[in-house]
Amino acid sequence: VVRISDSWSGATCCFSLANGFAALHPSGFKASYRDVTRSATGVVTGVGNTLASLAAFVGPAVVGPLLQRPGSWAPSFCAIATLQLLAALAFARFSTATPVDEEKTSADLAR
Repeated sequence: VVRISDSWSGATCCFSLANGFAALHPSGFKASYRDVTRSATGVVTGVGNTLASLAAFVGPAVVGPLLQRPGSWAPSFCAIATLQLLAALAFARFSTATPVDEEKTSADLAR
């Protein structure tokens, strides 16, 4: 991927692939808001949208300076890929199939 991003056509291809895969993710996370909690879905949706808005603000601020240097598409793509990998690892480690509301109820019953 690093070699592909050295040209404008390679960068365009990478961006096209990224946007194509990004189009697939709403079907997963929109349903997940309801799965996380049954009583506070609106709050969870608001927090998720806030985090997404912050990422949309911080992303260009980080990538912009990287693009000021010659040949800087590769570090931008590598930084994005690294963050995506870390997010996937965090999700794999901390996600559960039990809604938060039900975890609280189970913990209260165990006392």
